[in-house]
Amino acid sequence: MVALFYLTDRPKDAGWLDSEEQAWIVRELEIEKSGKGAAAQTTIWKALRNSNVLLCAASIFFANIGSYVFVFWLPSTIHRVSTLSVVLSTLCSAFPFAFALGFVLLSGRMADRSGKGKLLAWVWMTLSGLLLMLSAIPDQPFGLMMTWLCLTAGAVYAWPPPFWVFPPLTFNESAAAVSIGFINMAGVLGAFVGPTLVGYLLSAGYSNNTTTAFLSTCFIAGALFILGVKVANPSLRSSHG
Repeated sequence: MVALFYLTDRPKDAGWLDSEEQAWIVRELEIEKSGKGAAAQTTIWKALRNSNVLLCAASIFFANIGSYVFVFWLPSTIHRVSTLSVVLSTLCSAFPFAFALGFVLLSGRMADRSGKGKLLAWVWMTLSGLLLMLSAIPDQPFGLMMTWLCLTAGAVYAWPPPFWVFPPLTFNESAAAVSIGFINMAGVLGAFVGPTLVGYLLSAGYSNNTTTAFLSTCFIAGALFILGVKVANPSLRSSHG
């Protein structure tokens, strides 16, 4: 509801920007649009066969397996390793997400200023897997475990901002739209597969450490796929440097 009334459709209508900032955004959008128009036209089917699209789709598929399981199972994880009640465990699960808000802002700012969205997406996905593994170390104090979970949440929510920078810059507008849709579809599929598969593994008798190792591997797989994406568009680098 806030976004509906607060956000504007055009930079010129954004009251929180001064005239110089409005002009800069309009100018950059025109440069980006002209650059896309000058690029060779790509058909929708060719876009879907492009290696960048397939790599991004594979990356978000595996990353979302880990991300959505982490989100859905966080309250039960806290309850399992603590002496807290179900209600208190659920309330404690809010802390990692509140902590992650700062990582989202930091990640977006770093991607804009450095232009290294691919590197940042790889770093955050890799950290998601490593930090999740650290949270599963047995017999560690509850406070330390919550620290790992907060850092994991930060990394999990930090990789999407830089990840979504490069798909719109790869093709012309029509092909980019279907490419983004295809990549997003792969992400939604990963979001379905993750909780379903982990539920099956746990019901089949696999330990929590085994499932955590599986999820960590999924994050690492997503990071490896993102390394193969070729990003050469200079628009990835902010004019602010």
